[in-house]
Amino acid sequence: MGTRLTGTLLVVAIAVALMTGCLPGGEDDDAGYEPVPDEELYAEIAALEGVQEVDIRFVEGFGRTNNYGGELTVADPDRALELLDRAIAILWQGREGALADLLVLGPDRQLLHYTSDLGLRKPADYEDRYGPQPGTGEPPEGSVGEPR
Repeated sequence: MGTRLTGTLLVVAIAVALMTGCLPGGEDDDAGYEPVPDEELYAEIAALEGVQEVDIRFVEGFGRTNNYGGELTVADPDRALELLDRAIAILWQGREGALADLLVLGPDRQLLHYTSDLGLRKPADYEDRYGPQPGTGEPPEGSVGEPR
């Protein structure tokens, strides 16, 4: 009966270790990731030359989890896609795995661009464009504001 109890305890210990993410000799993969706080990200975007207004927030809830959403208003419609690209690169330094669902509006509040205009539709697209998180806060050199 002692071997059976020992075997049961071993199975329970392994199950608990797996559920808590603890593996013998391993480390927590998320231990080194420290996101830039949201307010700092939003302030950095607002400070971009040509951005007139920023209304971005982290969205959680029905159908939208781990996502930055909102809009940017820009002074020059010709720079709208570039500024969107720069804003998303900045947000990529934020919450782990968070994507962006942004609109860019012109000075007259006309809709100019969406996040998808940069070819960003799924999580792998963000890493392909901005590198692994937390990224550098910069869009890819030589293709700023150009869809891939």
